[in-house]
Amino acid sequence: MKKSRLALIILCIAMLIVCFGATACSPTCFTLTYSAGEGGSITGDNIQQVEEGESGTAVTAKPNAGYVFTGWSDGVTTAERTDTSVSADINVTAQFRALNNFALQYSAGEGGNISGNAAQQLKEGETGTAVTAEPLPGFVFTGWSDGVTSPERTDSSATVVTAFFEKNPDCDHLALSENIVCPSCGMICTSRTTDTMLMSLQSEEYVSAEFYGAAITSNILSLPLQTVGTIYLSRAVTDIGESVFTRYSYYIENIIVANDNAVYHSKDDCLIETATKSLIRGCKNSIIPDDGSVTSLAPIAFASAVELTDISIPSSVTSIGYNAFIGCNALESITVEPGNPVYHSTGNCLIETASKTLMTGCKNSVIPNDGSVTSIESMAFSGCIGLTSITIPDSVTSIGEYVFGACISLTSITIPGSVTSIGVGAFSGCSGLESITVEQGNPNYHSAGNCLIETASKTLMSGCKNSVIPNDGSVTSIGYNAFTGCIGLTSITIPDSVTSIGGFAFNGCIDLTSITIPGSVTSIGVGAFSGCIGLTSITIPDSVTSIGYNAFSGCIGLTSITIPDSVTSIGERAFYDCSGLTIYCEAESLPAGWSENWNSSGCTVVWGYKG
Repeated sequence: MKKSRLALIILCIAMLIVCFGATACSPTCFTLTYSAGEGGSITGDNIQQVEEGESGTAVTAKPNAGYVFTGWSDGVTTAERTDTSVSADINVTAQFRALNNFALQYSAGEGGNISGNAAQQLKEGETGTAVTAEPLPGFVFTGWSDGVTSPERTDSSATVVTAFFEKNPDCDHLALSENIVCPSCGMICTSRTTDTMLMSLQSEEYVSAEFYGAAITSNILSLPLQTVGTIYLSRAVTDIGESVFTRYSYYIENIIVANDNAVYHSKDDCLIETATKSLIRGCKNSIIPDDGSVTSLAPIAFASAVELTDISIPSSVTSIGYNAFIGCNALESITVEPGNPVYHSTGNCLIETASKTLMTGCKNSVIPNDGSVTSIESMAFSGCIGLTSITIPDSVTSIGEYVFGACISLTSITIPGSVTSIGVGAFSGCSGLESITVEQGNPNYHSAGNCLIETASKTLMSGCKNSVIPNDGSVTSIGYNAFTGCIGLTSITIPDSVTSIGGFAFNGCIDLTSITIPGSVTSIGVGAFSGCIGLTSITIPDSVTSIGYNAFSGCIGLTSITIPDSVTSIGERAFYDCSGLTIYCEAESLPAGWSENWNSSGCTVVWGYKG
């Protein structure tokens, strides 16, 4: 029995050792505790008891989706750790943070596009998709704004960059003929002779024209280039005709000249002849350089720059050619820098100081009444469509030709008694003009029935839509362009005192439906009724002996006209574009004095008409 009790006691002690030996810790045993902060968890045994000098088992800090492990609280930076040679308790926390979002933004400078997703949103650790900088024809890629030189790139961190391009300096198009596409830059050879060449490129977003060759004349522009945004001149261009960029390129935004051109250069979107310091051509984005590189503006230098709003003439410019700013319809302000020895500005008027000539005005002009203006140059306000009123001061003695031509918003004009000279067509195309008044005492002109009349010659110089030609004998001729563009004129009676109707007298009077030509009229000038689409019939009186060329061209509503046998002369294309017209001629056959091309549109002709 004693032996059995002893065995039982030994068995119980052994069981206690087995049951409690794993958790019991000796005085040299330490505890390892691993916990996870927000955004993660621990894999492995996160509570361990290790005897002094021994090693724990591996644990790993695992971030949740959208988080990244940043380190343990005791400075350990690896996510997985195994603590060795343990000599003290360890209690550490794995730390995490949320992943950041970042953007990739790619843009293209002038002359190129971006292929691929140009705006990408990514999370930290992700890599974007590839993008490529692609030059337009005629350009080459030069690099990204952050210094990357490869056109294709893939980024994995926040990126905002621009791709840069420049004009291809190595493309001279030497082997091309008309309508051939250049294999180097993709431009089309529009015109090619032995010494001139025009390359043009048009895409949905980019239009340009490049001129190559020694002589560039207006004849080279055989196609309409109204929408050309950028003009380039190659190094070979050494001679530019006066109107090359005026007739077609109304909306030029940029002008660039090759750096090695020996005759011309460009600055601030101005084309400048280097040796003469003459600004040949400007555009809507031009700023006339004030560094002395420009001393003169060539004739029609800014002509038809229809979106140009402001002009500042530097003090270095001492010569301005005729009509330098004609057709700048949007012009709002004109300024001459102080100290200019030749010109000054007052009231948004460009004035030649010594001659007291107002050279250019705009829709906001107020002509100074201090005696500094005595004459208004031809076409000074031509095309100022926003000009609604203007006061001509008593100091003015001369008004040039077509001064207010096509000022369609101008409703009234008063000419002071001081004016002794008025040019042809001074108010032609002023379709909104309602009244014309000449102050009493003027020695050369007077007004009656809203007509401007040259007193001595009895010539009606300008009319408007409210004009009534006086029948008191004070008018014997209707002058050149007298009623041109009077859109609101619906009818007019020409008195018996009138013997001649001048060229283009009623040109473009599209609302004119009725006109009576008296028997006193002997001649009808060139294009006198051209573009009068409201006229349906007209009878030429027996007194008329001559009808000028294009006299009734564009009268598309004209259905019948009778020409008496008194007419011995008719000019070319007198009835051009009158396709529905029947012409009744009293003459039995074509008179010798009529142009062979008088009936260029092939209107129906009835010869020997007896009425």
